[in-house]
Amino acid sequence: MHIQNRAINITEPASHEVDISGDEEDAACAEDMNFQLSGFSVKGKVVDDSAEGGGELVVGLHSADGGLVDKREVQSDGSYEFKVRPGVYTLSVVDSVGTSQCVDRKNIKVEVVKSPVAVSPDFHLTGHNLAVRVKDEAGSAISNAKISLRSGNKLKLEDRVQESKEGGGWIYSLQSDASGPTQFSCVPPGDYTLGADWEENGVKLSFPSKSISAAVDKKAFELVAESLDVSSVIVSPSGKGIGKVELWLDGEKKTSTDASGRYMLKGLKSRSYRLEAKKTNYEFTSREWTASSSKAVPQFAVKSLV
Repeated sequence: MHIQNRAINITEPASHEVDISGDEEDAACAEDMNFQLSGFSVKGKVVDDSAEGGGELVVGLHSADGGLVDKREVQSDGSYEFKVRPGVYTLSVVDSVGTSQCVDRKNIKVEVVKSPVAVSPDFHLTGHNLAVRVKDEAGSAISNAKISLRSGNKLKLEDRVQESKEGGGWIYSLQSDASGPTQFSCVPPGDYTLGADWEENGVKLSFPSKSISAAVDKKAFELVAESLDVSSVIVSPSGKGIGKVELWLDGEKKTSTDASGRYMLKGLKSRSYRLEAKKTNYEFTSREWTASSSKAVPQFAVKSLV
């Protein structure tokens, strides 16, 4: 077999078994061994700003009419390769869950005629989709939390992201959704600090800050509340706040009301407590109460004046 000036990358069949033992009966067969050219390789690379591999990405190969022909996971060095028949195709970069990543070129058109194709220039990742899940102290997803991404540099993100300047840095904020992770799209590679704030019906969740590096190989970051703080007010039958009322949890004094009758209990966990209010010459109803991000603090009623 001799093929001149032709680069063959895919053949059908890929191999033949031939017996050349010299046995006359077996050697009597003189059939031609035919190889049929069926396609060529299409190779390329995905790199980020550090010129390293693209991480856990998938490159899609689409036909001229837009249909998905095949897809390949990007290797650790950022390379990918397809075996295709001659034709016109479009390449695009998607991540492992099928959503578009931030690349300098959304699509690359390639035409395969009679030789392999080396895709050039490389796909260049200009940013990563950064997903964040917010959970309360009990591990339940919560909505309407304010998620903050702190950066030492000014970023250009989507219009839906709120931007503010604080000290020598910038803060970018989004509201969480209990249905799934909240996503900051196209965040440039770099180091950031994640934080969250949530308060509703007198219950405030306390979240630790988390230092992160925006990278495509991270599926999602989680912010889990360490504890919850609750606030409420104790008033007289006439509606006037009562000051200097002591608040006790499970038999231990925690705080006292201010002049307007307001108080705050900090560092609570999601569990049941016995909540009591005490003040000389006053008697209040006691409460069995379960601290939770979904439950407001019960109101105390003045049972009687001693």
